[in-house]
Amino acid sequence: MTTSSGAHRAVDDDHAEKKGVDSLARIDRHYVSHELFHLFHLEKGFLFNFKELLVRPAASIREFLFVNRSRHMKPIAYLIFSALLYTFIYNYFKPPRASVVEESYFHGSSVETIQHWLDAHFGYTYIIKSFFVAFVVKLLFRKYQLNIFEIMTMMCFVSAQGLWIIAFLLPLHPLLTQTANNIILIGASVLYPVIVIAQVFDRSKPLNYLKALIGYFVGNTLVFLIVVASGLTIDWLAKLL
Repeated sequence: MTTSSGAHRAVDDDHAEKKGVDSLARIDRHYVSHELFHLFHLEKGFLFNFKELLVRPAASIREFLFVNRSRHMKPIAYLIFSALLYTFIYNYFKPPRASVVEESYFHGSSVETIQHWLDAHFGYTYIIKSFFVAFVVKLLFRKYQLNIFEIMTMMCFVSAQGLWIIAFLLPLHPLLTQTANNIILIGASVLYPVIVIAQVFDRSKPLNYLKALIGYFVGNTLVFLIVVASGLTIDWLAKLL
């Protein structure tokens, strides 16, 4: 009886397994692409973020912070995904460098090694920079009652959109003069975040634009100083050992 019952259970399990195999969708290109899109909330968040941060960035960020987040892609995911695509676009369109020896005061030191790592990992680098910029901005705009995490969220959106602006203009790089390319770079990496930061708090106050500019530069300078201090400390410890 025990053997017969066990055999019946084995047959039933085998039938259930076959039925599951027949009804379960195959893992193919469509399955993988769907999972990737779902991972980054692309099906409804990415394009919405991109459009809103382009046409009304400050209002879009305030909406995410205080009104409705369901339509938005999450800020860190949006930044990392944007950085990954920016890296691909940059490596495809970047102009050839002039064949000159690049000189650096920290050449051959750990400072240069750390800086190269940061340059190669845009997503993580911008998250780090966002924290320090957010810290300084918090001090400068403390009367507006936004906490450090809300300001970091704003910086993730701003940094990601700045990358997209540069990425879409990269194909035009060979057609423009060096001065024009520098203006585009400054506009995307400096003016855009400064303007958006000021407008998120209060666009009607001219002083806010100056404070946003100071916060942006001081935050980025702090990152540079920490990189230098960390690299020199590593070199000093390496000599002791």
